[in-house]
Amino acid sequence: VNFGANGGNITVKANNECGSSAEKSLSIALKSAPSQPSVISGPNAFLLGQTGVEYSVTNVSGVAYNWSYSGTGETITSGQGTHSISVNYSSIATAGTWILTPSNECGIGVPVTKDITIAVPEIKLGDYYQGGIVFYVEGEIGNQKGLIMALQNVDSCRYATGGTTIGSDSEDDGLFNTNKMIEVQPTTADAALACRNYGGGGYNDWYLPAKNEFQKFLDNSNIVNDSIATNGGILIVLSSGSPSLFYWTSTETAIGTAYCYLTINQSFITYGKPIAGLVRPIRRFEY
Repeated sequence: VNFGANGGNITVKANNECGSSAEKSLSIALKSAPSQPSVISGPNAFLLGQTGVEYSVTNVSGVAYNWSYSGTGETITSGQGTHSISVNYSSIATAGTWILTPSNECGIGVPVTKDITIAVPEIKLGDYYQGGIVFYVEGEIGNQKGLIMALQNVDSCRYATGGTTIGSDSEDDGLFNTNKMIEVQPTTADAALACRNYGGGGYNDWYLPAKNEFQKFLDNSNIVNDSIATNGGILIVLSSGSPSLFYWTSTETAIGTAYCYLTINQSFITYGKPIAGLVRPIRRFEY
């Protein structure tokens, strides 16, 4: 039997020389590949590292659903083959398009798609972000930049050896200073090397803060220290009775001295480069 585009009834009756039998009918319903699924419901954007994100369409009995993603970094944790899935996105996932293709015993239907973007979070003072605590931030959401403080001190060591003018004299650019320190004294710029080798949060761009960068921490020290404590870090000492408790900055002041933050008088002073002081790395971010 060849079927057209519509269903109907197949009717049969028997005939012989004595007459005809009553008719018997069989109703025929045509089956076809599934229709395009409904619009995919679920969020249009995700945060990097977000888990348990759900997507679904209206379920149709007898239809299998194949979900695929054109981006990278997604993992379907449950629901593949059904009308509803749960997805985890990694910290390096990319934007893409979800493609849902329906099928049944008659074939494959028309897929439905959903474009997905990466949601942009607002980075705030005191946030744990990219290996440390945000202590300075500027800009609008989606176009922010700032500074991150490490959760711990990396060493108690000298700034560098004395007797050499390094040229690391910027009061604002600690990255420049750190690079200059390592360039001029590649094995003896201990404070800079300790920061460069830190690697906190998997990042390798930590550096020794310049004087004014350390001041930005001091301007927000209560918020930042509270967050350091919440995240299991070591507090930065703001004041003490010890004349030997200080934090190095990367800002050189003369051939044998550099700025440090001295906790006994809560201010910046110049100290001799060979004197051991605390070292707290920072790094930059842009988002």
